[in-house]
Amino acid sequence: MLALCFGPYSGPQADPAGLCCLEARETLDFRRLDACRPEPVTNQEKQSLLASLPKQGEVKTLDKAQRRKLAAVDQVLALHARNDVYLAKVIDVPQAWIGLYGRGVLLISAALLNLVAAGELQALVAHEIGHEYTWAAWNSARAAGQKDRMRDIEFTCDAIAVATLQRLGEDPKLLISALEKVEGFNRVRFGDAIDQTSHPPLRERRERVKRLLKEQRGGGRKISKGGRHGNL
Repeated sequence: MLALCFGPYSGPQADPAGLCCLEARETLDFRRLDACRPEPVTNQEKQSLLASLPKQGEVKTLDKAQRRKLAAVDQVLALHARNDVYLAKVIDVPQAWIGLYGRGVLLISAALLNLVAAGELQALVAHEIGHEYTWAAWNSARAAGQKDRMRDIEFTCDAIAVATLQRLGEDPKLLISALEKVEGFNRVRFGDAIDQTSHPPLRERRERVKRLLKEQRGGGRKISKGGRHGNL
């Protein structure tokens, strides 16, 4: 997640188990995700989140293409039982950026919404959902300045995104193409793409996804569009 004007939510909020359940791993069984899914934020917590956001900056008028892309996100949210939990907001910031704010608000910059295809947006949303599964571990590592641990968690979120795309019958490589677009856009305009001290370089993320898919093919595991799945 890029560091923008939206910092980590510091209000009262229950902290889910995070990686205490998943552990740091690149391969994930989707059934483990089902078992480890954190309790959602309460309506009261969500209202506190919304109240803490800046009063200005939300993009409320969307064109047909933007609405179509956002509609594709519903499949991802439903798969993780978050379609009635997250409130998606499009924000007017110059960077191509997406972030999960306080486990209840999904913030998507208009620049990113215009940049990526619908499937790529699904991939990025799935990665952000991964941050809810790993919320406690991320916050702990961040507070302790454990950059290596934070990078490991990013890889875990990538694995969750891969699992999600496969469960939906989509190409997992959409995650990499989305990250490539975001990095290219931000680097050209702002000189940097993400915080490289806490995020793995794109080349490492690309290689890990390739290795994960190669291991799956070697093990004969396949996920069908109909929803059956093997281990990831």
